[in-house]
Amino acid sequence: MRKWTLLLLVFTLIAIALAPIASAADPAIAQKASQQTSQQAKPIPLYVNGQPVGYKKISVKGVSENMIAVRTAAAALKLKLTWSSMAKEWTLSNASHAIQFKANTTTDEVDHQKKTLRVAPTMEKGTLYIPLRFIVESSGGSLQYYKGHIELFWVLTYDQNQLIHALVKDDAGQLKALLKDWKDLTIPVGVDGIMPYGFAIDTVAEAKAVLEAGFPVNYQDFDYAGSGIPHFGYTLLHNAVSNGKLEVVQLLLDNGADPNLTTRLTNSNALELAIDGKNNASEGFYDYMTPDHEGLVKTFEAMIALIEPLMKVKIYFKDEDGHVLLTSDDIVPGSIEVMEQPGFNGGTQYSLYFTFKDAAKWEQITTDLIGKTLSIYINHLLLAQPRVYYAMTEGNAGVSGAFSEEEIREVAHQFELAVGK
Repeated sequence: MRKWTLLLLVFTLIAIALAPIASAADPAIAQKASQQTSQQAKPIPLYVNGQPVGYKKISVKGVSENMIAVRTAAAALKLKLTWSSMAKEWTLSNASHAIQFKANTTTDEVDHQKKTLRVAPTMEKGTLYIPLRFIVESSGGSLQYYKGHIELFWVLTYDQNQLIHALVKDDAGQLKALLKDWKDLTIPVGVDGIMPYGFAIDTVAEAKAVLEAGFPVNYQDFDYAGSGIPHFGYTLLHNAVSNGKLEVVQLLLDNGADPNLTTRLTNSNALELAIDGKNNASEGFYDYMTPDHEGLVKTFEAMIALIEPLMKVKIYFKDEDGHVLLTSDDIVPGSIEVMEQPGFNGGTQYSLYFTFKDAAKWEQITTDLIGKTLSIYINHLLLAQPRVYYAMTEGNAGVSGAFSEEEIREVAHQFELAVGK
């Protein structure tokens, strides 16, 4: 028994001794280990005011810390960097904060107050590094770490935070003083994709300040697609309408805002947002804004009255593959009519009828579509998707369904806007 135990122990020791040699000699295993190490070492992306910035994780006396090169920090955080040869210390400063520090010293000074760091500023290959979170927050900036559908560090500088603060507080005077470049309004507040300019619609004074700074009234671009941050594609007008800001809506329209532009989030134009706002207000969805439902409904109705004459409406008739077969340009002006007839359940069924200019073309289309569906769109919104059961002659067509009288007359109104009376 002892002999077998001894042999087993010897074999075990040999296997342990040879295992590292076998792993090192196997290229596939070595490559896999290298890839795993590389993946583990890959840093989480860092953005400062929306721009990617480099940093690295450095271990000092067994403590690991995210560190950023001092000169990189100065440039990215908009800080002034100075060196005192007498005190042998560096200073990073802006209009409101000053951070004094020395290499290899954990006790530093922030705004004349002593601070103790977990890891001291460290020199590596001729470059001085400083803890990332320390320098961001000490200079008045903010650092947010996100881990979910994306993982990144999102940093806003002191100046950017002050700009956002002025917008949130509706301080138009401070906004004018701080807004040096209108593009600062397009840097997302965080990974949720909220844009600073979305706060600029609370008052007419703010909206004016933004426009006077050169902000494009129809701006809805997005420069951060690679970051994983969502793009909602709202313009100033979309935001103003959604929040029931009637006077701001008027200002924006007077300055060339296009109500036909659609959001990227819901593909809605300004008129559709106003109609949704009216419906939501009547159902009490805006209680957080005001308990005056009736007053808010009237506000949205006033916005609808402002926006509707400016809308470009077009009707599309598409096959099941999405190909456009006809448009509102093919409908005879003045042929649109609402009709009512008894419904199957004893109520009233409302229908919309109209005539196409080219009766032969319409007959051929309906012949080809027998047994298939025809989709009818008002701009990008699907109105109806009837199935075609027979060929339709003389250019006659109609839309019917579970419409209320109010709904069918709104549809007729949209057709008239697109076709003409």
